[in-house]
Amino acid sequence: MIIPPNQLTENTLTISQTGHAWLAGQIARHWGNAEFAAFSPTEEILYAAAQHDAGFLSWEHAPTLNPETGLPHRFEELPAKIHVPLWDDGINELRAVCHYAALLTSMHACQGFAKIGVDELLPVVVTEFLTRQQTVQETILNSLRQDLEYPEANRDEIRLFHRQLLSAWDQISIFICRDPDQISVIEEAPANAGTVTELTLIPLEPTRRLMRLQPWPFSTERVRLVCEGRILTRRYDDETTMRRELREAERTLVVATLIP
Repeated sequence: MIIPPNQLTENTLTISQTGHAWLAGQIARHWGNAEFAAFSPTEEILYAAAQHDAGFLSWEHAPTLNPETGLPHRFEELPAKIHVPLWDDGINELRAVCHYAALLTSMHACQGFAKIGVDELLPVVVTEFLTRQQTVQETILNSLRQDLEYPEANRDEIRLFHRQLLSAWDQISIFICRDPDQISVIEEAPANAGTVTELTLIPLEPTRRLMRLQPWPFSTERVRLVCEGRILTRRYDDETTMRRELREAERTLVVATLIP
């Protein structure tokens, strides 16, 4: 769950991980111009962008309470013992639908966890996940390499390009949802296979989520993005009550506009 910081107790916006992923999928659909390369296989990668957090859906129906904040756990606060199985579940769900989307999501998750630190500093549950997903990725790759529709499966640099795209879309979406009033930097956005650049997201009107993105990676002159959130009106010390009131909470449409 994404919860922007420093909100009023009586008016706290929450955005689900799956809602944020939907927004990432919309970002992906607009991506590409003379400076930022298009990608292929298109539909498979778009599916990965929109569904990369699919494993969180069951948790979002019954989120855990962070007693320190009185709110549902933010995604970055989730204990590893809860967080890691959600990725396993999501990758397995995607694998049943689209192997290439599952592969990219697995690569994306592993890259995210590996950034925590060197192996000996990682929780055991995370190192076990990384080992397990290495096997998953090899199994998927062996299958895709038999399919003439997926020449990308045989090229490390192309798979890396696609993983970097997913990471960039994910970061842009998180910043839009969580930090609409701050300048945010995406450090390794791929311009093409083998070349990365830095993107900067600059708030212009934070309350409307009107933001400037530079350099401009999209094919259109402006990009309108939407997802939905829920409004909580208090803090909680009881998880059951929090879950019930979140289910019954007021829905709100979150709209963002990006311009060059």
